[in-house]
Amino acid sequence: MESRPAGGGRKVYVAMDEAFSFYYASSLDFLSTLGTVAYFSPP
Repeated sequence: MESRPAGGGRKVYVAMDEAFSFYYASSLDFLSTLGTVAYFSPP
């Protein structure tokens, strides 16, 4: 398995609004290891 520094210089976008409001903390923690987590509200 390839080792990468935390964050990896990527941005990970996660939909979050009234329709997208339930997430497991462990899933968001995992995504944060892939890059910077940014939240958005889909149109």
